[in-house]
Amino acid sequence: MSKNTAIKNGITRRTLLQSAAAVVPVSLTGCASLSGDSPADDRIPLVRNSDPVALAVAYHTDTREVAADNPLAATHDVSQKCANCIHGRGTDGPGRIVCGTFPGRRVSPNGWCSVWAQG
Repeated sequence: MSKNTAIKNGITRRTLLQSAAAVVPVSLTGCASLSGDSPADDRIPLVRNSDPVALAVAYHTDTREVAADNPLAATHDVSQKCANCIHGRGTDGPGRIVCGTFPGRRVSPNGWCSVWAQG
């Protein structure tokens, strides 16, 4: 399309870029809703103790299994669980908690990691 044709039709480069900027976030939101990350989706995996991020934050699926000699667990107490952590975003079915530390995955309600904070 030539510059003169675009101007005659009322479309400028600025209008085109503004329209694109408005459409991209909407299309990304639509893709996210199709990705299978809906609240009650059983396909979303639980974090395992061997996961690299889990290792970095000393995550364990059971708070009773946290090693006392781990420096990241210096403040650990067995009463601290994912179920009572501030980072938990609520339950996602039995035995599944949505956690901000592990986006796109779920944690065990009885789990613990070093970023635990009273909720």
